[in-house]
Amino acid sequence: MRVLAAFVLSTFVLGCGATVRSASAGAAEAATQAAVVTLEDPETRARVGAVLASPEMQRAMRELSAEVSQGVIDGLTDEERDARVQRLVATITAATMRSAAGQISDTLAPAIRKAIVEEMGPGLGDALKAPAFKAAMAELSYDVARAAVMGSNEALAELAEKQRRDEGGAPLGTIGAFVAPRGWMLGALVATLILGAPLAWLWREHRRLKRRVNDQSFFAPAATQDCTAAAAAGLGASLSSGMPPPSQARGD
Repeated sequence: MRVLAAFVLSTFVLGCGATVRSASAGAAEAATQAAVVTLEDPETRARVGAVLASPEMQRAMRELSAEVSQGVIDGLTDEERDARVQRLVATITAATMRSAAGQISDTLAPAIRKAIVEEMGPGLGDALKAPAFKAAMAELSYDVARAAVMGSNEALAELAEKQRRDEGGAPLGTIGAFVAPRGWMLGALVATLILGAPLAWLWREHRRLKRRVNDQSFFAPAATQDCTAAAAAGLGASLSSGMPPPSQARGD
């Protein structure tokens, strides 16, 4: 009897198995489709959003996230956690820099160049050529130059006033300030004048006397030769005319 009952039950299960499986698949598909349609309903979405935004749900989500994060962190040692964090940061940084480099060379650089050449350059040129800008720059330059000149004049006036107060008068104080640190130079100059004037006078007299002696020694032989030539000429003339020489005519 038991064998017969088992046989009947197995026959029933084997015969209805395919029907049960197909019914389960159809039910699951229908339930999924119904759930999707239900979630697409605006009212249902609003209710789900309200539930998720409720303080109780937010607190539960925060607690769940904290528990999960703490569990992950607790499962790692300090060295492993630091190594993973460093690898994660390095990977993110490298990816970001690689993407930024590609964007700069491909997109950002041409855009900046175009903006400078086509927009900023002409705009800046027009602004520099504008009469209002030129007038403002001229006024600014004038004010700067005037302030510089006035400042230098005031500085010089203050310096002169300070020197006058410290030195007791501009002329004498200036001379004293110039001579005081150079006293040895003044003494050397006075000594040079006192000792050099007589020496210069003696040297000049020596040169003049020497020049005079040289002139006399140069002209004396020439005068003697002239006198001898004149005497010889006179003697020759007397002999040719039959007249006595000048010495005999004088009674020599």
